[in-house]
Amino acid sequence: NHEWEDLQHNVDMAFTLLEEEGIGEAVVAAYSSTSISSLNTSRDSPASQLREAASLVMSATAASSSTIASFFTSCNIVARLINTAADNGYATVSARGEWTSRRLAMLEAIAMILVQGWKDIQTQSYNLDANINGENGNPASLSLLLESLDAGIVPLFNRLLDTRVEDD
Repeated sequence: NHEWEDLQHNVDMAFTLLEEEGIGEAVVAAYSSTSISSLNTSRDSPASQLREAASLVMSATAASSSTIASFFTSCNIVARLINTAADNGYATVSARGEWTSRRLAMLEAIAMILVQGWKDIQTQSYNLDANINGENGNPASLSLLLESLDAGIVPLFNRLLDTRVEDD
């Protein structure tokens, strides 16, 4: 149990350092670079790989740090992730293996940011002080969920679920 507490402390310290160094800003900048936005997604270019890698980092950091996830929410990155994931050019095989498409990294990031937003809403709704003051949760987290709906998350997942997976 003591080893687990030491590990937890080390992870917390690492995320504190990442937050201080601006990992959220760096990842959003890498993902949103204008040179990346104009790339041809039908091929696996270095810029496309950078966007995939940035999505993986977003997923990992959002899952582990509510502060970083809140930063991603404030940047409205979810709508851009959804739009990228909806691009058929990202349906091609990932550098991570033939078993996954390149859009999986974006879908993982979307899921982690939405889960963290949902956790924030739940935490706020159970906070006695917030209920006494008449506040009903974190408006940024609620707007995140609404932004995802507006950006087309439901049609994207519907299309992905309807896509037939072919076995080689």
